[in-house]
Amino acid sequence: MQNPNFVGSAAAEKSAYAWLRTGNCLYSRQAFEEAGGFDTALRSCEDVDLAWRILLRGVPLAFCSQAVVTHLDRQGSWAKLRRAFFYGVGAGQLAYRFGLAGPARPKLGDLQSGCYHLGAWLGRNLLCSGVSRFQARPIGSRWTQWEAQVGLRLHPGLVWWYAENEVVLVGSGRRIALEGAGQFFWRGLSRGWNRQQVIERTCRASHSPVPGVAQDLDEWVDTLCSEGWLERSQISSGE
Repeated sequence: MQNPNFVGSAAAEKSAYAWLRTGNCLYSRQAFEEAGGFDTALRSCEDVDLAWRILLRGVPLAFCSQAVVTHLDRQGSWAKLRRAFFYGVGAGQLAYRFGLAGPARPKLGDLQSGCYHLGAWLGRNLLCSGVSRFQARPIGSRWTQWEAQVGLRLHPGLVWWYAENEVVLVGSGRRIALEGAGQFFWRGLSRGWNRQQVIERTCRASHSPVPGVAQDLDEWVDTLCSEGWLERSQISSGE
């Protein structure tokens, strides 16, 4: 998926979550159907809405920098203003649906920005009668038997996705990015690896000694547990 509005770009950093345009993305049939497909009540931004509903159910999105898709853009000033207005309407409807704040003030003297913000105001305040509020029903995060009698799982309210060179975590109004070893640890944890498996595979991938990797991993887990990104519990099995 090659998407300039995915996480990492200026547009995505201002968004609540990562999202994918439908012209250059792939979803599994199961994820698409369980999320409810496209919502025809929206005037635009159906692709953003779908991506967010899939992401908020606990299905991570991923970015592929090698995939390239070419689109033909609309030509002409009128077409650009019309598109900006309807993009704004869709953005306003999404703000209403997901409980988000509206966009910042338009740029002075920028007609395209003004059209977008006018559309956003109308979408959020007047054209939202057919748009339902979103109620998150995330897929339950399973316990991993991290060590004997110790279980570890992702916090149930956590949303996360793979970016190009990092893992992005969002929860309770916070957002952080994991890079390097932290990214590798998270990928292992999200796949259900236990502590020993994470250590062994990290050592093989990085050619690092076991004691150093084990210490880094334990400190990483302690930090994420104390900050509420992970949950730890005494359990008797992996469930």
